[in-house]
Amino acid sequence: MLQSKKIGQPVYFMKLLTSLSRKSPYLFFALLVLASVIVLLLNCTQIWSFTIDDAFITFRYSKNVVMGIGPTFNGTGLHAEGYTSFLWMLVMTLPHFLNFGVESFAKLAGILATLGTMACMGLFLWQAGSPDWRGYRIVAAGLVIFILGLLPETAVHAVSGMETASYTLLLTLLVTLIFLAVKGKNWAVNWTPPIALLTGLMRPEANLVAVIMLMVVVLSVSQKKKFLLRVGLFYILPGALYFIWRWSYFGVFFPLPFYLKSGVLGLVGQETVLPFLAFLMANVGLYVGIGLFGERKAVLILLLAALPNIFFFLFSKPIMNYDFRFLYPLLPVGLILAGIGLATLMGKAETWVIDLRWKWVAPVCIALFSILMFLGQNMSRASAVFGPLQEYARGMSQDHHVIGKVLNQIPHTNTSPVLAVTDAGAIPYFSGWNTVDCWGLNDPNIALGRVQPVDYTFNQNPEVLVLSSTDLNAFHNDSVLGQSLYKRAIDRGMQVVVRVPSFYGDSIWVLTQPGGAAAEKLSAAFAGQMQLSSP
Repeated sequence: MLQSKKIGQPVYFMKLLTSLSRKSPYLFFALLVLASVIVLLLNCTQIWSFTIDDAFITFRYSKNVVMGIGPTFNGTGLHAEGYTSFLWMLVMTLPHFLNFGVESFAKLAGILATLGTMACMGLFLWQAGSPDWRGYRIVAAGLVIFILGLLPETAVHAVSGMETASYTLLLTLLVTLIFLAVKGKNWAVNWTPPIALLTGLMRPEANLVAVIMLMVVVLSVSQKKKFLLRVGLFYILPGALYFIWRWSYFGVFFPLPFYLKSGVLGLVGQETVLPFLAFLMANVGLYVGIGLFGERKAVLILLLAALPNIFFFLFSKPIMNYDFRFLYPLLPVGLILAGIGLATLMGKAETWVIDLRWKWVAPVCIALFSILMFLGQNMSRASAVFGPLQEYARGMSQDHHVIGKVLNQIPHTNTSPVLAVTDAGAIPYFSGWNTVDCWGLNDPNIALGRVQPVDYTFNQNPEVLVLSSTDLNAFHNDSVLGQSLYKRAIDRGMQVVVRVPSFYGDSIWVLTQPGGAAAEKLSAAFAGQMQLSSP
């Protein structure tokens, strides 16, 4: 009897799962979503200290707006558009206005945006596919939301301080609204133009997708004139007014990062696109392939959202592409397509079982197999992804933040003294000093090639110059610009007052004019860890 009971335990377990799945797909969905949210929040706590330096560039613009200076990097000189997300810059004015910690605000906003993205994925899959397979679609939605929440990259982009998570939400919301509009939901039709506008304001390249999406709705709705009027009022008109304002304010066609980060002509973005596609296919490639044969309207909309972005980044080469930052917003689109494939596969698998009492066994096995395969591929990846970012966060807090806060203690105005940096994020933000961004990301003169960067930098008579070196004991920078800046600074009598380890084997070198307040305060701040030998 004991042996018979032991043999029957797996059968009993399978019957329990089968009954649960047949009667309560909503419960299965809820458990998967709950697990996804819990893991996401736990992952976020592990890397809460991580804020990418570029986020502080946007924060500085937001702070300047609240201070009445305007959306520009410095209070004097030419207006500079060093951010690429106008909407995120505006959102980040809120914590400055409310005197709430900007980093915490950005991270909380990123987490909420990620949860919103999960909701959009669930809504899309709720409406996609055969009504006979609604239970399978609900389970599939839970599975792909589970995948999104468990990926370590999701937590990274939720807390990085950048607009990535918010753009992901808006893009997924736009795709979902377009799908619902095509299926005849009038409320979705009405909301597509303003959401398209917000998506384009969050990332400029999103306007390509937004225009294509709006054209899809135009072709599908019966009241075309009425919809075109809404597009004109809520997308074209405000978009045109924004462009006219930024042209008159900044005087350039694109934000400055486009001139510096887009690379050269040709397929220069293969290193950005191909690893992302390989990553997506390794996790859900089988289900994406099956999903391509799902509901035609859904598949077409998902492809029209993904392919223009992939095409755009094939011909550009942005820097700081950590953890697929630039293509990560397409991940929910790919997962929705995988969800369609999963629902289709589970629906078809039901027919493989002859005994109708066991028809849910095959779908349940597919769901469990999907979970186990994903966990096997990704559970061990979290430490590998988070480790370098935690090191980065420690380095940023121990040097960039400290340097900026020490400089802020020295009396300064919008014009003087002058700080020159090659990392133009946290140090300029915390210092509040008039800053020369030597790479030109926040300076149109350098970005547009109007001046020679080294001559231009030292014509501003910087009191402090902050550089990075790959060697702690002797200055070495992989770029010609970094080497030239250091040499010119030494030739002009500037002295190294801080030389400390940072992250990824690099070190931070701070040079100042001798005898000034900056030299004294910085030397005192880093006295315990600074290398005292001469470089």
